[in-house]
Amino acid sequence: MVPPIPLDQGFPSDEPIDTKRARLVYMSRKRGIKETDLLLSTFAKKYLGTFDEQMLDEYDALLEENDWDIFYWSTGVRPLPDDIASMKIMPILVEHCKNRDREVLRMPDEVGGLDVDGKVKI
Repeated sequence: MVPPIPLDQGFPSDEPIDTKRARLVYMSRKRGIKETDLLLSTFAKKYLGTFDEQMLDEYDALLEENDWDIFYWSTGVRPLPDDIASMKIMPILVEHCKNRDREVLRMPDEVGGLDVDGKVKI
C-alpha cells in the first residue's frame, strides 16, 4: 500500500529568506488555474522583493488556500474570511488586482533562481 502524499510540504522553519522568496515566486506561477497564476505571478514579481519575513509567511499561508478562493477574495467577489483579512498582504493584493493603471497583464518571464551574489532574481 502506498502511503498518502502529505499536503503540508514541511518547508524548514529556518529556510533562508532568499530561498523562501524563490519558492514563493515559483508557487505563484504554478497554481492550477490561469486566472490565479496571472494575478499572483504579477503580484509576486512586483512585491515579494519588498516583503519582510512576516509578510512572506503570510503569503506562504495564503498560497495554501484554494485557487478559486484566492481569486474571488482578491478580486472582491467574495468577502475575506477573518484570518485572511487580518493579513498585512491582503490590502496590497486586493489593490494590485484592481489594476487601476489598466496595465495589460501577462505572465512574467521565468527568470527566477539566484544570481551570483545569492540574491533572488524575481
